Order: sequence, then structure tokens, then C-alpha cells
Amino acid sequence: MKNLIKLSLFALVLAIIGACNSTKQLSSAMKVSKDDTFNYEVTQHSNMSIKIMGQDMSTVGKQSTNYAFKVTEVASSGDFKTEVTIDRITFDQDVPSMGKIKYDSADKTGNKNSPMASLGEAVGKKFNVSYTKNGEITKTEGMQEIIGGLMKGFSQPGAEQVLSSFGTEGITATLKNLSGIIKGNPSIGSSWNTTTAAKGIINMTLDQTYTLKERKNGQAIIAVTGTAKTDPNEEGLEFQGMEISYNLTGPISGTIIVDEATGWAVSSDVTPNLSGKMTVKGSPLGDMNVNANVKLGLSAVRLGK
Repeated sequence: MKNLIKLSLFALVLAIIGACNSTKQLSSAMKVSKDDTFNYEVTQHSNMSIKIMGQDMSTVGKQSTNYAFKVTEVASSGDFKTEVTIDRITFDQDVPSMGKIKYDSADKTGNKNSPMASLGEAVGKKFNVSYTKNGEITKTEGMQEIIGGLMKGFSQPGAEQVLSSFGTEGITATLKNLSGIIKGNPSIGSSWNTTTAAKGIINMTLDQTYTLKERKNGQAIIAVTGTAKTDPNEEGLEFQGMEISYNLTGPISGTIIVDEATGWAVSSDVTPNLSGKMTVKGSPLGDMNVNANVKLGLSAVRLGK
């Protein structure tokens, strides 16, 4: 009986501690120390539904990159710097008239004939990312040198895609949902807004609203909503002598889970779902406007502890 009472009291104490932690003010400041290390797998999902003259030209694919972070410097202000190593790259895409294109840098024997084999040149390479004390990226350095090695093995269309994924702007946009998510000192139900430019194979402006939905087990669960849109006046993408531009808009939805102890994301999954017109100039069939539906999701998961 005494043991049962002790167990009940212990459970009550744990419940009280948990309740206190969930009501403790949530801070936007990152908690990092020199030589901290952590790893992420970041995946870019693309699902483009397009029909041209009744022919299905849809593509479905994903590209995943594993990043190893190490904190190299923490200033007295709380700003900090990291060294990031590219550990692994995978690519998997279904392309009309070409079929499935695959690549995995960890597969040492099955990649020789892959048209994406040049991606392996980036594995093991390092670049540097600087942050404010609140986790906002202020500078990304070293990616252009990595891009220089990759460009040699690609045709122009391939180079464009690599540049969008691994260029300075592309990497910065990719890593934004790993830190600096929380703004101010929000309570449950609080929301905050951001407007950012997402650079990639399709450039977009993202107007996003973040809402703190729940806090449990040391994690903050944040819902992401908003609107994504392309700039119809932006210069089009060059592809095999054609110029392709987009006039697309649509909702954004997703969830980001943040580790309250550090400020780093535990996981992130955010997807703009756009629809509208794609304009193709200079095609063998002449200029044309086609309907397009595009999902360009970005997900990330922290590996290990």
C-alpha cells in the first residue's frame, strides 16, 4: 500500500513538472555550444502535373541530402557559425519519355551509368553557415566552389537543377526550416508571419503563418499555413532552347516540430500546392500555355539525438 501511494505521488510530481514546463515561456533564442554536432536528412519533393496537347508530361520525384553540422564558433552575442558536411545524396525521379532516373551516393557499384552520377562530387564537401542568436541564417559560404565541381558533369538543364538545389540561395532556402522558426516568446495559440523568397527550379514567394499549436515532451508543435506564388514577369527557365515561365499560386500547409531545449527542428514538413498556367516559348510546336499543378514539398528530419 505504501509503495502504491509513493508511486502515485511520484506520478503526480511528474505531471506537475510537465505542466510547469509546458507553461514556461517559450524562447526564440537558440541554445548552442561550440563543437555541438547534429545531422539532418533534407528531402525536396516535386510533383508536377502537366498535359500538353493531351499528352501527359507529369513528373514525380525527390532528392534527399544528408547534412552533418558542427558548431565552430559561438560569439558573446549568441550569434554562431557552423561547418556543414554533405554526407549523402539520393535522387529518384520519373521523367516522361525517359522513365525512372535514380542515384544514391552510398551505392558504390550501381551508380556508374546514372545521368546524376556527378552529384557524388559534392559528397564529403564542406560549407559554412552563419546564424544570429535566434537561428536566422545571415551568410552561407563555400557552396559556389562545390557547384563548380558539379557543373562539369551536367548538360545545361541538369546544371540548372543542380544550381537551384545546391547553389548559395537554394541551400539557404533549404536550411531555413531547421532553425529560427520561433519568433518572440509565443504562447499556445499565438501566430507570427514571415515572407520569404524560395529559390529553386521554380522561384516562389512564400507568405507563411506559423501557429504554436501544442507543447509536449519538450517539443513545440507548430502549424504552417499561407500562400505561395510565382512571379509571372520573372525571366523564364531555359530548357533545350525553350523558355518556360510560370504563373502559379496556391496554399501552403505543413508542420514543424522544434526541440525546445536547443531551438533546432526535430522535423519539418512544408508543402506549397500551386496551380495555374505554364508558358512555353520556342517549342517545336510553337508557343503555348498549359495548365499546371505543382507540389514542391520540403521535409527534414533530425537523425539520432
